Amino acid sequence: MVIKTMRPHPILYEINTRVWLRELIKKHGNDLTLGTIPDSEWLHLQKLGFDCIWLMGVWKPSLQGTRIATCDDNLQKAYDKVLPEWQADDIIGSPYAISAYEINPLLGKQEELTQVRDKLHNFGMRLILDFVPNHMAVDHPWIWSHPDYFIIQVEQRNPELFFEVTNKSQKYFIAHGKDPYFGPWTDTAQLNYFNPETRRAMVQILNQISEVCDGVRCDMTMLVLNNNFRNIWRDYLGEWRGFEPAMEFWQEAISSAKGKNPNFIFIAEDYWGRESSLYHQRLGFDYLYDEELYKCLLDLNASDIKTYLYSDSNQDNIIYHRHSFRFIENHDKERAITAFGIEKSKAAAVIFSTLMGMRQFHQGQLKGNSIQIPVQLKRVKEQSCVESLAVFYRTLLTSINAPCFHYGDWHWLDARAVGYDQSYQNLISWYWSYDHSLKLIVVNYAEHRSQGWISMPNLDDFDETLVLWDELNHQSYQNSKADIASKGLYIALDAFQFHLFDISDKVSS
Repeated sequence: MVIKTMRPHPILYEINTRVWLRELIKKHGNDLTLGTIPDSEWLHLQKLGFDCIWLMGVWKPSLQGTRIATCDDNLQKAYDKVLPEWQADDIIGSPYAISAYEINPLLGKQEELTQVRDKLHNFGMRLILDFVPNHMAVDHPWIWSHPDYFIIQVEQRNPELFFEVTNKSQKYFIAHGKDPYFGPWTDTAQLNYFNPETRRAMVQILNQISEVCDGVRCDMTMLVLNNNFRNIWRDYLGEWRGFEPAMEFWQEAISSAKGKNPNFIFIAEDYWGRESSLYHQRLGFDYLYDEELYKCLLDLNASDIKTYLYSDSNQDNIIYHRHSFRFIENHDKERAITAFGIEKSKAAAVIFSTLMGMRQFHQGQLKGNSIQIPVQLKRVKEQSCVESLAVFYRTLLTSINAPCFHYGDWHWLDARAVGYDQSYQNLISWYWSYDHSLKLIVVNYAEHRSQGWISMPNLDDFDETLVLWDELNHQSYQNSKADIASKGLYIALDAFQFHLFDISDKVSS
């Protein structure tokens, strides 16, 4: 079927697929696979307003990786914390140590991925899956059939970084995947991106993935950029040391996939700053992780948030934010309720979800789950729902699904002091306009009460008496347009409180 064009500034929901399916089996009381998940579950997600469903962790995991994950001391401590009664059977390995880009047999058969995609299309949603470019599992078939696809040595020079492979009568050593700032991932094998054959093989895999879904979230995208790859692996490149591809891998890969499907979505997980993200954007990525905003929100720094977001009519900056991937929680991060606390997490959620870009929510976030699930586990103990957060998120999702937040124009608003009170600096404000609709957002991102005057947009198209309906707090206010035009809108908010105003000139009788 032909699916309608995705809304600008879409909303994505990340699901830990392996854990979720077990929960659904328990809920519905019978065996389920991805293809047999009841329509009611997808309908529920549609009604919440999600445009994309990211099924995290659908690919075939590594048997050797599972053994490594079971014996790892640090991981065992994480399992003890979230699932004290865990058994070896609960460990199914990291979904990012992939032994084959085939569906995990625990989730169903290969054809069920296209069934899920088509079903999501029927509900007006898109399917996003993982693509892990940097490495494969330590027992991926290429280890024996194409060892030259990896960073390889014939003699062991670094036992902490390289693992031994015996292939018939041959013995060689392959590097584990790694981030330069951390130790190696011991369940992975590092691909060699200076080898054109490796690139061709990975582009082929990506094209195969694109046949069963609508987009990919690409893991640690910065690691395979030519400059970064050379700096990380220069001492181990051997015959490839003096060779550097003329193009970035992502130029080849994105061009190939979008040549087959121009609407295929690429999301980049990139943690190395704004300049790196801008470079990713130029390579063709549709959305890029906004780690900088996450850090500002976590650090409770309203000033840095303003500096980071304020566009000053800079078109490049606007384009950057339009392609940002916003979040306050995902499978790699601590749960928002734990990292931020309840009230601060609400304020942070209002901020990230009313900005430009793709807005991502995480399975369990909408219920206030506090346990971060290690990705190697297939189950976790049941968590209670924080009802106040559940109500908040339902209301927030309803609000941000309005056309204004997707088809409208985003504009920054300044705040001014009330007398000599400098607390206005904690007020963060912007608005969206679309047709005759205007949405005004004001957040006090501070641990104390703040007040200020908000400079309002041009209201000439509205009648003299304005009605401001606060959609999140269910309160209505009336103001004179003339007063607002001359002085601005007076705002006073307690710690981490917020307004999301729908502004109209319709006064209820």
